[in-house]
Amino acid sequence: MIPAFIAIGALLGVCLVVYLVGSFIIYRMAFWNNRKNDDISREVMAGEQYDPYHDFMAQTIENAHAIPVTEEIRIPAYDGGTLYAKYYRIADGAPVCLLFHGYKGEGLRDFGGGLKMVTESGYNAILVDERGHARSRGRTITFGIKERRDVASWVRYAAERFGKERPLFLVGISMGAATVLMASDMELSGNVCGILADCPYSTPEDIILHTARDMGIHTRFVKPFLYGAAFLFGHFRLRETDAVRAVAGAKYPILIVHGEDDRFVPAEMSERIAAANPAMVRRVTFPKAAHGISFVLDPERYRTEILSFIKGHLPKQKSQRGTEV
Repeated sequence: MIPAFIAIGALLGVCLVVYLVGSFIIYRMAFWNNRKNDDISREVMAGEQYDPYHDFMAQTIENAHAIPVTEEIRIPAYDGGTLYAKYYRIADGAPVCLLFHGYKGEGLRDFGGGLKMVTESGYNAILVDERGHARSRGRTITFGIKERRDVASWVRYAAERFGKERPLFLVGISMGAATVLMASDMELSGNVCGILADCPYSTPEDIILHTARDMGIHTRFVKPFLYGAAFLFGHFRLRETDAVRAVAGAKYPILIVHGEDDRFVPAEMSERIAAANPAMVRRVTFPKAAHGISFVLDPERYRTEILSFIKGHLPKQKSQRGTEV
């Protein structure tokens, strides 16, 4: 007969192998960007909620492509490698909006309407390639955990380039929205005047498990492997922070926008975020809007909300006599 300790050791070895294999599969499904090298900059979202607006969305993307890029920027990531962005200079001395796209997304696609709205309003823009996407470092997506530190790097870059007094606004959509919110409790080195978040999720764990349920995967099966996938293969802790915790200690005013018929990131998630700090957060919702297309359903109201927030949080200018103007 096989000694008991050998049998137990063999069983534990098998369990370890199963756990490692399962964690790696989850890592590849959730945290690995298999589309990094694909050109998705003109890809239009498809499906029941999006097809009626296909032509409008396609046109907004083309409008974004038509805006001249002033400069391609690259900066070092805090943990090695390089991060990339496009810079759109509209006017010397104008506020700068730093734009962060969504999960497996691309800036020109995800900010098809937003980039034109910002630049037409006279603001400069930095359109970021988030880590794991396009030209920026790696393929691993950490759902905002490491990306929030990249936000801090981009803020530092903007402050050093444009001056510490230049007004900066952090703007994100979907994962980019959750990312800028996760940076809201950080001591950022530039003059961040406000944060705008379109359809953010509450926590990385919440959105991954919600997606798993939509795919018909039992979350009791996924959950044990999820933390191992993040830690062992993504090299980060999934519960290190989240948008709810960060916003509870936010240092900057926040505007959250969410479509009420969002089936990817339920609107209840941003409601939970806003409830964490009502004094710092204004939340507006758009009836019948699906994920990421509140702008598409009501461009005028969307533009009014966003631009009013930016204008309302610009530093007061002073005349030569010292009075505010």
